[in-house]
Amino acid sequence: MEPHTARRAETSALQNKSATNQCLDQTALDCETAIVTHTFSFALYLHDNHIMKRNRHQFLLSQYHHNHAVQLVHGGKTYFDKLIAMIDGASNCIHLQTYIYENDATGQQVTQALIAAAGRGVAIYVLLDSYGSEGWKQSWPAALEEAGVHFRWFSSVANNQHFYLGRRLHHKVVVADAQRCLVGGVNISNRYNDLPNDPAWLDWALYCEGPAAAILDVVCLRIWQRDVSRKKD
Repeated sequence: MEPHTARRAETSALQNKSATNQCLDQTALDCETAIVTHTFSFALYLHDNHIMKRNRHQFLLSQYHHNHAVQLVHGGKTYFDKLIAMIDGASNCIHLQTYIYENDATGQQVTQALIAAAGRGVAIYVLLDSYGSEGWKQSWPAALEEAGVHFRWFSSVANNQHFYLGRRLHHKVVVADAQRCLVGGVNISNRYNDLPNDPAWLDWALYCEGPAAAILDVVCLRIWQRDVSRKKD
């Protein structure tokens, strides 16, 4: 073979090899990209699916609903009059979830209303924060248990494997018959009530009748079912 012919053949072989390598490299890159893309998409799906399941109630709450009756409620006597009226008017179910529930005059007033409601056959579910309402741990009235009130601690330090610092039940929510709800910043305590020569701390709540109450009823039930900490520490 003549030298120039050999050089052309060698050059052609090198070009073919280079083209083949480029093709292989591109194929590998495409495969790698496909794998990464698929893995990322699958991870994103898992993440979104997890978030959707975990925050399903937030998606419900984010929707706009019509036909509500809404009232801004001042803290103090006005608030507790509204709360007691809700409990007294309930005929089916009450969810009460709060951060602080003290065994003082205000707490006893609410307790007596709950006992009376339970006596009428109303299903009552009370969920208290195990830190904010710690004073109840030794003095939860036996009359409430005897009346059939269902009670749990939220995020008990001793019994909850999911406990972490800062995981507290800070909301103050009351839902009656999945039709009426009271939501705000008012805890059940003398400090939040109007007593002689001792006005309540300034706070507000929102009273609502309508579809939002039914959604909050579902939210409260999910939290109740999810938190398995029982009454006893």
